[in-house]
Amino acid sequence: MWGTLCGWITQFSLGSSDGFTELESSIASTLEEIRKVNIIDVSSLEDQVENFFKSYAVYDTLRSSKMTKESHEKALADAQHRLDDAKMAHEKLDGSMEKLQATLADVEKDLKALTYKKKKVTALINKYQEKLSKSHKGRLRKVTKKS
Repeated sequence: MWGTLCGWITQFSLGSSDGFTELESSIASTLEEIRKVNIIDVSSLEDQVENFFKSYAVYDTLRSSKMTKESHEKALADAQHRLDDAKMAHEKLDGSMEKLQATLADVEKDLKALTYKKKKVTALINKYQEKLSKSHKGRLRKVTKKS
């Protein structure tokens, strides 16, 4: 997901407001699909993307009014900083997701082992109940013969 978003942003032309609108729409629909699946919390990523678009709007306004080279560089640096922050937040989410998946795999392995042990214990219980039942029947026959 992060790679796709970065790819869109990299291909995005700063001179085109149509490209900006298309990029914003594509990212919004992607985030909406991710939110629907509800596997990971994308709220921090959404905030970072929203900040990026706000920064771009400010940048575009400044550019339109023939901003100075220094303010241009500052706006670009701010946008890059926001993207870097979003990337770090996403990497943290990825790390958390990987840890959760590893934990889930361990739990599934433990569950499988416990299920196997349960089957063995159940089989042993059934075996001993069967022996006990046979032993009990044998005693009843002896008692019945004596009577």
